[in-house]
Amino acid sequence: MTSYVHVPYDETLLRRTIEYMLRPHLKRLRPAGLAMAGGAVIMAVTGVWPLYLWAPVIVLGLFFTFAMKPYLIGNSVKQQWAGIKADFRLDADEEWVSFSYPAFQTRIRWEAMEKVVETPEAWLLVLGRIQATAVPKSAMTPEQLAEFTALLARRRPPVPA
Repeated sequence: MTSYVHVPYDETLLRRTIEYMLRPHLKRLRPAGLAMAGGAVIMAVTGVWPLYLWAPVIVLGLFFTFAMKPYLIGNSVKQQWAGIKADFRLDADEEWVSFSYPAFQTRIRWEAMEKVVETPEAWLLVLGRIQATAVPKSAMTPEQLAEFTALLARRRPPVPA
């Protein structure tokens, strides 16, 4: 049994997918930024560092704390190859998952896929530490949704996000 789904390009979903994939790295940035800013404030108050040293460290710490996540996600979206920013066709059967874009096609065995992550709006087919493809549930008819859910349960049971 082969399941076919036409998946439209959705930049919002791409941003959420990138955010999910960057999450392990981003978890460390906020505490590091707070530590940098806090340490620089302590150095400034105690007079250990002059103004020209602690002010940039505070700014950098605040950037790590508040602005690094949106910057990294936006930059990752901009750096995506134009061939990825297109609708694609997903074909899945008991052995293979196939992604057919206008510019290329990729076929992967279920066993080679690291995991499938289920979110309320999509499944993330995670192929490695930095690569995943989102399959939105809204792109499927109820029959396709039931068929794909059953296929995932047999081949790669989804884990919650």
